[in-house]
Amino acid sequence: MPGFSWIPHSISLPFSVLCHMFINGTCSKSPRIKNAHIVKKFGIPYLKELGGRFYVEGPPEIFHVSTDTINMETIDAILVSNYESFTGLPFYTENTGFSGKIYVTEIAFQYGKLLMEELLEFMERIEARPEDKKWKKEEVCGKFSNPPFQNPAEWRPFYTTEDMHRCLTKNIAYLTASNPNATDVKLMEIAPLRSVDYILVTSLSRLIDTTVQAMGVGLTRTITEVLKNHGSVILPMCPIGPIFELVEAPGISMDTPIYFISPVAKSAIAMASISAEWMSESRQNAVYLPEEPYSHNQLIRSGRLKIYDSLYGNFSKEFRTPCIIFASHASLRVGDAAHMVEILGSDPRNAVIV
Repeated sequence: MPGFSWIPHSISLPFSVLCHMFINGTCSKSPRIKNAHIVKKFGIPYLKELGGRFYVEGPPEIFHVSTDTINMETIDAILVSNYESFTGLPFYTENTGFSGKIYVTEIAFQYGKLLMEELLEFMERIEARPEDKKWKKEEVCGKFSNPPFQNPAEWRPFYTTEDMHRCLTKNIAYLTASNPNATDVKLMEIAPLRSVDYILVTSLSRLIDTTVQAMGVGLTRTITEVLKNHGSVILPMCPIGPIFELVEAPGISMDTPIYFISPVAKSAIAMASISAEWMSESRQNAVYLPEEPYSHNQLIRSGRLKIYDSLYGNFSKEFRTPCIIFASHASLRVGDAAHMVEILGSDPRNAVIV
């Protein structure tokens, strides 16, 4: 996109919706894809070419760890450590024969459910539906200038709302939450781990030489520089987690509007204000004073933080620049973040931070 600034930053915003489950190379309802030229040599009407790369005009598909080598009927329990992993649960519990228990922290369950609902909303907005899977044949996709990294025959459509509801009605237990390096959530309790024989680890941070505070300062500095040049900042990210602190980050002009766009934004803000058990001690104390653990509601009342379900309706009337925009999805394959890139991408003063 000409002139648009893509700024990599030390805060890692996940492009996956589950560990080992990735949103792959199909594309959502993008005006540029819709108006792009059909790749004539393949004779497939939904296969488009844009900038020398090939795209499938249709809903994104998912590549996740295959269950072909695992008999899910023999699995006694699934351990879910965070809300991002929770979004992939239906791929392993539905239509697989799984009948065991699911162990998850309560906050991961609540936030994971919101993320499921958001992703399903994004998927339902996509109108283009390819009638066949001809593009997945090796003689077709193998000739792309940007061939798939994995075999697209192994990709699957996203699960349905019915799958989600069936998954969430299964026998789910709760564990306490923990985090080894954060400012807003409860710190991990290390002592109980010192006498164990084995530890099951789902993911490890590679940011061993930095802190959350340092990353936050760096991100705020980058945002401030863009705003000083009268540009706007798009932060494609999950509507839950780090966004709670970034929304109230100090050092940014109070005249700068902040837009939080997600079909679950209101629920996420409300959940963050009442789920004290997972917060850091300082934020827990604020709840019991009573005070608000975050300044979100104060920002909303002052008119600085504005929340919208989507880009349609009131947002189009009230939107002004320069501004800060928090929107999903971080993959930029679906959701409102991808559309905001289309809207603001022609101005070189604007930036997207990923």
